[in-house]
This record gives sequence, C-alpha cells and structure tokens, in this order.
Amino acid sequence: MYLPSVALATLTKIDVNILIITMGAIAIVYSYTGGVKSVLWTDFIQGSVLLIGTAVGLFILIANLKGGFGDIASELASGKFISGKETIFNPNLLKDSIFLIILGSGINTLSSYVSSQDIVQRFTTTQNVKKLNKMMLTNGVLSIFIAYVFYLIGTGLYVYYQVQHPGSEGSSIPQDQIFTYLLLMIFQLE
Repeated sequence: MYLPSVALATLTKIDVNILIITMGAIAIVYSYTGGVKSVLWTDFIQGSVLLIGTAVGLFILIANLKGGFGDIASELASGKFISGKETIFNPNLLKDSIFLIILGSGINTLSSYVSSQDIVQRFTTTQNVKKLNKMMLTNGVLSIFIAYVFYLIGTGLYVYYQVQHPGSEGSSIPQDQIFTYLLLMIFQLE
C-alpha cells in the first residue's frame, strides 16, 4: 500500500500515512464482505492498472524526449548501463555477468512462488494443474514484459533529467516520486 500511497500523496497532497490507513480500511472491508473472490478480482484489477499504466507512462515519457525512443536506445548502446564488452556467461558465480543477473532473478521469482502470500493464494484457488501451468506461464511472460518496461522507464528518466534537462528542479525530487512528478509536470497538474 506504500507505493500507491506515495503516488496518490504526490497527486493529492494528502499525507502518506492517512492514505495507507484509508487503503487498509477499504481492503479489510472488501475482503471481509467479498471473501477470496473479491481479493482475486482486486488483484487482477491492480495488475491490469499496473501493466496498462506503466505502458502508457512509458509512451508519454518517450513522446516528451527530444529524440523519442532513439534517445533511450542510444543511451543503452553507449555502454553506460550494459556494455558490449560485458561477459554474458561466466562460470565463476563470484564475478559479475548477465547470466548471474538472470540466474538470480529466476531464483528470486521462484522463491516468490512459495513465499508470497498473493501468489500462494492464487495457487490454492486454481481449479486444476492445467490452469495452474497456464497461470505460471502467463505470470512469467508478464514479469519479463513489466521488467523491460520499468528498465526503459528508468533509462528514459535518466535521459530526461541527466542528459536533456540536467540541473532541472526534477533532479532534486526523491527517486520514488520522480516518475509521478514528471507525469504531473507533463500534464501541468503541479
């Protein structure tokens, strides 16, 4: 509830703690009255808002870069983030490599399948193994997609604030609020 509260606090100027308490109370009421079905539907709606909202936010960010997606691509190709000289596979797991990042991310994702309350809840409400496999595959594909979108958003924000507008007032905004701040500025809500 923290992250949505931070975004809402930026938009509405209401204290983050009040928003967290309000969202918590709403969640308790709809969970109590609607049971597991309401929790699952809420989870679906939140996931849809996350996917659609971040994709739309990325397109808005790209539209506000002077060179569009080309600026993001050129920054990615410049070697500041991932160099062409990076080792893709290094059998020594104590050395940095892209393989190690993928392996670590995979283990992290698998651990969430047994320890994350919301994912375990989805597993226990799935009707059969075929639907469970479909759900896991869909979750894996969406996880890769959303990670890619967030990586592009982060790179786009870097381009916007560090390359195209260095020293602008957005550079002093806390990192967990910078994307919301940029969208507010673009839509002239602040």
